[in-house]
Amino acid sequence: MNLTYAIQRWYGEKGYFTYETASCDVEVQSCGHYMQVVWAITTHVGCAYQSCHPLNESGFTGPAKFLVCNYSPADIYVGDKPYMKGAACSKCPSGAGWCSKKLCNNKCSTRGDDCPWSSCAAVCHNCATLDQQTCRCSCAAGWRGADCTVPCEDTDRRCGANHGWPPKWCKEKDRPYVPRGCPAMCGDCTRDPDAKPGKCPPVYGPAALAATSFIGVHQVSLVSAMVVVALTGSTAL
Repeated sequence: MNLTYAIQRWYGEKGYFTYETASCDVEVQSCGHYMQVVWAITTHVGCAYQSCHPLNESGFTGPAKFLVCNYSPADIYVGDKPYMKGAACSKCPSGAGWCSKKLCNNKCSTRGDDCPWSSCAAVCHNCATLDQQTCRCSCAAGWRGADCTVPCEDTDRRCGANHGWPPKWCKEKDRPYVPRGCPAMCGDCTRDPDAKPGKCPPVYGPAALAATSFIGVHQVSLVSAMVVVALTGSTAL
């Protein structure tokens, strides 16, 4: 079983995927396998294959091998984009920009031998500063997010409203949705009505500065199974 060839067949569906609309050209061929292979939030994958000698299927008789890979998490829906366009490792879920082979390196927390400063690919916007020990952006007033591009605003209408969510709920462990929807009310960022995007040039980590191309980066829930069958004389998804 040539695993590289088999998985490359799934990735080969990229030609039928349109990023801007997050859609597949289903009249020609689906691209769900490609989307799963490049799904940015996937953290685990496991594969197995089984040989069948002989296989009797649809008039075919002969040896065959089945390859199945399970990807998790696997919450792929029509219209979802499997990754965000931008500098590699600039929006890692951990909030830090440590990078390894253009993928977020979540094993790193502080600068050290296994996490050299040269691997920091953080990109900090809107007058933020870059911490050279943690490879994290420290946002200026008015901004939040891993790269400080998200305005410091409450996004839920219930923040501080009558019969809504009072500030005291911000620290209650059984209400994690409150700080997510009310970052300004909960003090996770500082409001600044005068904050305007683009007032300062971005600050780049060394790995981001050295990059010559920019590509995108994005609870275990559903598990997606993908199968490739290798038959004598032909290969089909």
